[in-house]
Amino acid sequence: MTNKTQVDEKRDWLLKASAKVLGPYSCKDVIELVKNQAVTGLDEVRRSDQRWQVIREVKEFIPTLQALKFEQDSGELTQTTATTPGSATRTERISQVKDDMTPPPVTDIVIPEKPEVFRKTPMKDVTPVRESNASERPAHLTGKAFGLQNDLRLEKEIEVKANNWRWILIALVVIVVGVIGGVQVFQAQKKTSEYERRIRAALRFRSLFLYEQSLVEYKKALTIKEPDFAVQAQMAPLVIAVDGETVKGRRILEKSVIQPGRSRSQLGDDYSGIGLSYLIQGDLREAEEAFNKALSFDRNHLAANLNLAWIMYNRKAFHEALKLIGQIQVTGQPILSVAEAMVAIEAATQMKITGLISPAVSRLELSLRNSQNLKSEQILMLISLMQMQIGQDPSVWMRRFLDEPQRSQRYFVQEPLITKKWIDGPHWEKYCGELQVRRMNLNFVRMTRAACLLNIGKAEEAKTLVDEGFKQNPKDPMALLMQLNLFARSNRLSEVHTLAQSPELREFRSPLWITGKACLETGDLGCAQNAFRAILEKHPVDIYARGGMAAVHHQLGQKAEALKMITLGLNDEPFYLPLLQLRDIMESQQ
Repeated sequence: MTNKTQVDEKRDWLLKASAKVLGPYSCKDVIELVKNQAVTGLDEVRRSDQRWQVIREVKEFIPTLQALKFEQDSGELTQTTATTPGSATRTERISQVKDDMTPPPVTDIVIPEKPEVFRKTPMKDVTPVRESNASERPAHLTGKAFGLQNDLRLEKEIEVKANNWRWILIALVVIVVGVIGGVQVFQAQKKTSEYERRIRAALRFRSLFLYEQSLVEYKKALTIKEPDFAVQAQMAPLVIAVDGETVKGRRILEKSVIQPGRSRSQLGDDYSGIGLSYLIQGDLREAEEAFNKALSFDRNHLAANLNLAWIMYNRKAFHEALKLIGQIQVTGQPILSVAEAMVAIEAATQMKITGLISPAVSRLELSLRNSQNLKSEQILMLISLMQMQIGQDPSVWMRRFLDEPQRSQRYFVQEPLITKKWIDGPHWEKYCGELQVRRMNLNFVRMTRAACLLNIGKAEEAKTLVDEGFKQNPKDPMALLMQLNLFARSNRLSEVHTLAQSPELREFRSPLWITGKACLETGDLGCAQNAFRAILEKHPVDIYARGGMAAVHHQLGQKAEALKMITLGLNDEPFYLPLLQLRDIMESQQ
């Protein structure tokens, strides 16, 4: 087997369509997908050691796309030849014949030179002029009369001047029109260039999971002109999920599903987006119909399964909801464990179905070992499940819940087509409010509830609970930790630095994270570096410390160290937003 064949059959290509990553495939596999139109030139591929690229820009697949386009164009063109009977036109080229047969004529006639008198004597006008008397002049001609030659000369001068002014006016009009036209052409070219730059940026940000930045660039492009339909279809899910323009995005996707050449995966994404638009509007019947259509094209569709499971969950059809969650074969999605835990909690609370608790606890514990994405949400679900089991003490998990950065969800990119109802604010308050005190420390429960309130923006209510905790025990580490979070939220940085040094908080990680973040915001890079390094010494894979350290290296101009930290962080947590943004900034500066 030749080296080229080995390269073509090596399965090191990944394929991404509508934020779904498939593979690995070999180069031949991808070529076959392109030939069968299962993917398009706008989809993206990459090798394991490279960045994502649009298929139509990858040299390995350009010949296949060109051949496919040629076949499509050949099927649409019809060649017709028409000939008029009995008529023909023939054009023959006549070569130039040199005329060297006829000699020039010879003449002996000599034209005499003009005498000097003829050359110097001026010509005299001898045209006879009819004499007339003054009495014969018409009575109405009382002014001075001019001769015929003077009248013709005057008319000629007037005509020349008129022509000159006419040409000057025409030249001025041409110049003005040319300038205006040139300005308009320049402005049009400038707008076109600006539009293309904005669209490229929007699609690039979308491929990097920077959805909000992608939508900003897309809106700026819309102010210049309306994009082509392929771009609109790509951006429609973000228009629905991020911008909340449900009707506008749905209209685009409804046109998209009837376009020829759409793959089953693309149709699944289209119908899932349509369903999400109805779900956001509260029309569950239309949403359910759209999600079922999406699943008819892609049974394993993550967003369609989870969104349909949400509808079943609200109808208290808990077994149907778990069945939909269970048939999802996508790994590395912590939201699956959160959804399963919520279904198990409600089934046990409302219908006394307790058999779902243990499997949900196992999935949560496994997911917590693999990712820090949605970690606070998962720990909260675990605490709620464990208090339903006899003999379980969730106090250890409460300490871990309080040690997580507040509102950590904002640091991670979530799949835009999945409804945010699985992880939205009201659940925090609901599950924290249902924590039971009889088997747990009162201050633990009180501080856990305060953390939930702080996560959903209710800082005043959280402060009330923290004050109650201080009254019960002024040295309680849980109360001190929540006080530190309140100081950080209010930008009371001097109090943050002082309280973070408390010996009661040495066993926690979040005081170092809060200190490092505060130092980074105030420009004290040495302080920030010391704080993040202290975290990494105990927790080498902590994504928050890696993100903070990468930012410190970048501001210090240590490019290699910053890129190393970004690569390590995104290998473990590919959806950590601060590292995605920092990588984009550094790449744009190259």
